[in-house]
Amino acid sequence: MRDASGAWGKCATLLGEATRTKGSGAHAASAGEDLDWDEEGQLLTASQLVARHPSPMPTGLGAPVDALLGGGLRPGQILEVFGPAGVGKTQLALTLAVHAATLGAPVILASAKDCVASLARRLRDISASDAPLSRIRLFATSDFRSLASLLSVLIAENSQATGASDSGVGSLAPLLVVDMATVALAPFTSAGGPGSRWRVPWVWRAMRQLCACGFRVLLLSHTVGAARSAGSASTQLALGAAWAAWATLRMELLLEGGRPGEAGQRLALIARRGRHCPEGSR
Repeated sequence: MRDASGAWGKCATLLGEATRTKGSGAHAASAGEDLDWDEEGQLLTASQLVARHPSPMPTGLGAPVDALLGGGLRPGQILEVFGPAGVGKTQLALTLAVHAATLGAPVILASAKDCVASLARRLRDISASDAPLSRIRLFATSDFRSLASLLSVLIAENSQATGASDSGVGSLAPLLVVDMATVALAPFTSAGGPGSRWRVPWVWRAMRQLCACGFRVLLLSHTVGAARSAGSASTQLALGAAWAAWATLRMELLLEGGRPGEAGQRLALIARRGRHCPEGSR
């Protein structure tokens, strides 16, 4: 049995306390699910539902992308964007982060592959002014311990949230961007015994708990195998098929229209199967 007195015991305690603060009604939903009952166990009214589930935040990536997401990024949802290395996932996330900060949303950007100073310079190049940059916090997550530390701190800071911003304006709900969590988790997916494999579901449980606190979560994952643009469908998520079952929405970023490096190629963002997302929507 794992020692509950160490850092991981503290993580579990924070998650448990955050869950208990979500309400004690008999109909309270599990972390990350819609809460359509009030504290007294009564169904919410239409006006209460509108206040609790604010309008989605536009991504800044254009109307077609927002349409795929049902209007944009919603509090309480995890959007996973996956694709091969070098296709542009990080640049897409940085653009989205700047747009969210411009609208007034606090942004936490955690990266397991890029220097935070380099990311800050790229954000500055994208942003039209310095004001949005003051709302973006950067964090390096090179291993599981640093990723778990960040998630635990965010849960502790936001455990009293009710799933929507205090003002009822959906654009103010925080955005968490996690770039390449696969780097931190990959060593444990093939390790033997439950003492190693518990880390992957722990991360997902923590992200769902943040969603219950009103966060929007954007997760960037890489794939392995031959690229689809070369006519092959052999790509798969680096952390395996089980990883794909957790996200609310999943979108694949890939190159279409020729071989890598050829003229006429274009980026395509394709909706893939998720908890609320039909396969192949564009």
